[in-house]
Amino acid sequence: MTPEEVKASLVRKAKETKEKVIKPLYKQLLKNGWTLGQIDEMDIHFYLELHQPEKTYIDQLKLF
Repeated sequence: MTPEEVKASLVRKAKETKEKVIKPLYKQLLKNGWTLGQIDEMDIHFYLELHQPEKTYIDQLKLF
């Protein structure tokens, strides 16, 4: 892949993740009484842990 193709792939995957994971997560947390401030204060590892059966480190994530 060329650098441009890699970038395009990463951008596409980020958009998909936003629609399929982040938005539904925020909506569910808001329905459960969380505020946007509380959600935004969560640590990134907590977000990742919500969707992984095992502990996952950022350098273990496969982007594509």
